Amino acid sequence: MEAHNICSSAIVAQVLTGKDNYENWKACIKNYLWVRDLWDVVEQTSEPSQPEEEAEFKAWSKRNVAALHAIQISCDPFMLSFLRNMTTAKDAWKTLARLCQVPEDAPEIPEDRHVERKSTAEFLEAIRTRHLEKAKKLLRANPHLAYTGIRAMADLTIFHFAIFEGQLEMIDEFVSTMSKEHLGMVDRGGNTVLHYVALCSENTEIAQRLITKNEELLTVKNGAEDIPLDRRGDIPLNFACLAGHKDMTHYLYNMTTPGFLIEEENKRQAVLVVHRCISNKWFDVALDLLRRRPQLAFAKVDGMNAVSILSSQPSAFPSGSRLSFRQRCIYSCLNVKQPTSEDDVRINTYEVQDQRQMTNFTTQDMFCSVT
Repeated sequence: MEAHNICSSAIVAQVLTGKDNYENWKACIKNYLWVRDLWDVVEQTSEPSQPEEEAEFKAWSKRNVAALHAIQISCDPFMLSFLRNMTTAKDAWKTLARLCQVPEDAPEIPEDRHVERKSTAEFLEAIRTRHLEKAKKLLRANPHLAYTGIRAMADLTIFHFAIFEGQLEMIDEFVSTMSKEHLGMVDRGGNTVLHYVALCSENTEIAQRLITKNEELLTVKNGAEDIPLDRRGDIPLNFACLAGHKDMTHYLYNMTTPGFLIEEENKRQAVLVVHRCISNKWFDVALDLLRRRPQLAFAKVDGMNAVSILSSQPSAFPSGSRLSFRQRCIYSCLNVKQPTSEDDVRINTYEVQDQRQMTNFTTQDMFCSVT
């Protein structure tokens, strides 16, 4: 059988790069698959059962591979990274739609591109200069601006820009015009708007407004869908930990469902929370999570566990860091009354050691083992 090489330019005028050219790409690839009698592979609800219909299954498999290959080679390298481990054209199609498609209930963008660019520029300037009334008026007159991307900021939208500016009143206006589904959309890296808030802001009020509208944002893991759940990226809480945002970390930790972090499939997320909180010396969060799930103390990510991370921070222990010159001078001048024998508290260390050997793992044991 003669082999045929297919070039992406023979399928689409431009490879898929993201939301900006998704609709044009979608029209071209759909026509290509339909002409070659492959579109039904993408649309069908089920595949033939292999044992009972071997010939039919073999024919379906060949057509599925042909359709999947056409979709894959018509994507740029970044978009292809979301599809490389997929085995059906239908799954690939749905993944790209999830990444790039604007919700059906989103306002239509005006056909006049000049008018659109002008209103976008005016809207951005109003947000930047904090002319909130003007910005609100523009958004109410042009609801599609909530979905408009900013070319200079990759596939981020004007909504992201308002969040970076930290304007709560404007954010409220955005959220009121957006559906729960649109608020949950992700960018090409699988990040929701709450991921950006956790990474770029300490303002917990912004996070509170988003979570009130869509609490599912708390447990969305970034990254491509083809990555196994236990190796998928971070939830917003871990972004806050990574960025060193203490207030945001405490808020998101309190808002995230406790059961989520102790589920086995989310073990990696919980371990990362413990590790990053210890690294930031936020021991209250780390300790609370360890009490809920003690096994996390010895669970490893990238070859490190909580005990090894803690042991690498001598400043976390009073005995591990020396006093400064000023502190030594102050302490040398203090007159501390020596305790009398009546104040002594004596402990039978042998008895304590016996008790320790009989108990299960506790947080105290972990700290003792480090020293």
